[in-house]
Amino acid sequence: MMMIRIWRLKAINWMKRRKKISYHYNENYLKALQKGEHMFSEVIKLRKQAISLLEGKTVLEIGCGTGEDMELIKKSGFKVEGIDIFKSSIELCKKMGLKVRLLSIEKLSEKKKYDSVYAWHIVEHLKKDKEAIEKMLRIANKTVIFAVPKMCQHDEHLHYYSEKNIIDLVKDQKCKSYEIIFLSKKITHLPMFIIKMRK
Repeated sequence: MMMIRIWRLKAINWMKRRKKISYHYNENYLKALQKGEHMFSEVIKLRKQAISLLEGKTVLEIGCGTGEDMELIKKSGFKVEGIDIFKSSIELCKKMGLKVRLLSIEKLSEKKKYDSVYAWHIVEHLKKDKEAIEKMLRIANKTVIFAVPKMCQHDEHLHYYSEKNIIDLVKDQKCKSYEIIFLSKKITHLPMFIIKMRK
């Protein structure tokens, strides 16, 4: 029987001063990340929370961006690799000494397995979100961790998730259990779900 657990976290004052996100997943966004405009304390704490759910020794990050999560994952003791579709992201990550490839999840081979697969706000950008999650589960030996926004209004997002449809998205996946952590607007400027799926 599949275990289903949904957490609704209480309000935590993680951020007193919020900054407007002016760039999103394009060349300007990547430049903004390098300048630190997007690396405010709230986002870091949320990412660390997601990373703490990883299991095993090896991790693949889908959509590694500028490598900040890969660095956090590496510092947590994992061997981590990443893929991204932006050449500028790959170049930056390589300068940081990170193991990355210019590749989309759709073209990613399933031959190599990882203990955990991690994707921070990537699934909502993928045309076939359910198929992407299925592939992440096939690649993972232990755990898949991903985060998606709740009903976000970014033009670049192809999917908008409510509690109901995030459950519909994961409930039929081939996994032993899944946990959904809901972070409300009292916690973060961008309400979101963090999902942990265990093989």
